[in-house]
Amino acid sequence: MFHAISGWLAHQARRIRDHNLADDLGFAADHGWTAREIAPGTWAYRDPRFTTRSGIRAGQNLAPAGPSWARQAITGRIAALPSEGTRGGAVHG
Repeated sequence: MFHAISGWLAHQARRIRDHNLADDLGFAADHGWTAREIAPGTWAYRDPRFTTRSGIRAGQNLAPAGPSWARQAITGRIAALPSEGTRGGAVHG
């Protein structure tokens, strides 16, 4: 009797696992993800947007070609400050 119950439970567990896996694979397919089995019963899902993004980033140079907009803004503000010894453009002394 134990073997019959054990077999029935194993069968139900496989059905539930297969149904859940089908749901997961269907969800992945709906969103354009890739799925692969990396070990028995273990699946890896990958969003291809991250794959293409890493390829784009690999082609980009990490150092900026010129000064950044922030550096240019700070330089402009420093240049607009009144010279030393003056206040608001008027010489006090």
